[in-house]
Amino acid sequence: MTDRTLNREELEHYEQLGYIVLRDFVEQHEVATLRNEVERLIEHAPVGPGAVTDPAGRRVEDPQDFAFTDLGATNGQVLNRISRPLLHSPIVLHSYGNPRLLGAAADLYDTGLVPFAESIVIKMPERGAPFAWHQDGTFKSGPASERGVNFGLYLHRADPHNGCLFVVPESHRQGQIDLAALVAEHGPHLPGSIPVEAAPGDLVIHSRNLVHGSFANNAPDPRVTIYFGFHTRATIETLYTDEHIEERRRCIGLAILERGDSGLHPSEIPFRYPVDSDLSPAERDRVLRVPPLAV
Repeated sequence: MTDRTLNREELEHYEQLGYIVLRDFVEQHEVATLRNEVERLIEHAPVGPGAVTDPAGRRVEDPQDFAFTDLGATNGQVLNRISRPLLHSPIVLHSYGNPRLLGAAADLYDTGLVPFAESIVIKMPERGAPFAWHQDGTFKSGPASERGVNFGLYLHRADPHNGCLFVVPESHRQGQIDLAALVAEHGPHLPGSIPVEAAPGDLVIHSRNLVHGSFANNAPDPRVTIYFGFHTRATIETLYTDEHIEERRRCIGLAILERGDSGLHPSEIPFRYPVDSDLSPAERDRVLRVPPLAV
């Protein structure tokens, strides 16, 4: 493993409140490259749910990975999420291999670090879909205190005007919460909730148990976040086979290898992760298609 990315104060902040913001975590040239790549993915997204072609009439590979929200007669169907971005973009895969990002995940989970899932959340300008209050996952592993962590890499400024993340600090310690009852009692602004503002290159880490959500983006600027999720192996080893877990682990090794081979980060010391990443093209495609380790 590499040296620690998170210091003791940052770890304590995360453990106590359920989230933390790491400022200027990713260099701006990498953020700019990712922003251009996401714009490309958006341009080539299906025209709507169930469609198999983009606005230019080109066929879309794996159109089921592009999710939409119906905003009604005025705004119609709007793209809100791209799943499996490691499959759709080698540039996103390279960023997944960032040694600082993987180092921060290892600071939380040490040698038990395994992937959960990855996605890109998109809030289009002036018609960005809201995300209702929720805790991530289905709790099929039970209301355990540890159910994984999400790392959100911000490509644009996020504030209350363009639908930034809102969280309820310390809610990650309360197990599964009846959010429908809370919203019915208090309305859309839950007591104790706060906005989590972020700038391009910031990383927001939050527990999957944490109560969080976001409001619509009615501002003229977008809000795009790339999410990388992780588990500690102890959480999932009774829910998934060793083979499934090992296949998901290989995507970390693949990301590290291809980031190094890109030649774009010559001074970096790669994150050390003990997994075979020497894959044929067919094996690479299969690894990037392995289903997430959802809980």
